[in-house]
Amino acid sequence: MVLGGFARPFEGPPVAALQRLVKVAPFRHMVTPGSHVGRDDQRRHRRWVSDRTGYRLAACDPESGRHWPPPLPEVFGALTAQAVERAGFGGFAPDACPINRYEPGARLSLHQEE
Repeated sequence: MVLGGFARPFEGPPVAALQRLVKVAPFRHMVTPGSHVGRDDQRRHRRWVSDRTGYRLAACDPESGRHWPPPLPEVFGALTAQAVERAGFGGFAPDACPINRYEPGARLSLHQEE
């Protein structure tokens, strides 16, 4: 479901929370199991990692060795709760939030998140 423009009125607090999060866990180019470096797709997820050995959840950031930042900022949970309610899926409680940053002109190939 696409909720075009839904988050625009709420963008201030999530953007501020994201800026704080990125200071602790910066965006990076991930490597796929096929050794492809995501040149345009820079991903950051609370515990999701990808490298030549595959995709997996990890307790620590493999690049820094430090534990991941605190749990999902409440502002993301609150925004998600409103969006899923609007989409007819009330009661959904997220515990993670993939955040993708794409450079201008980047493309996203067909894929499925699990």
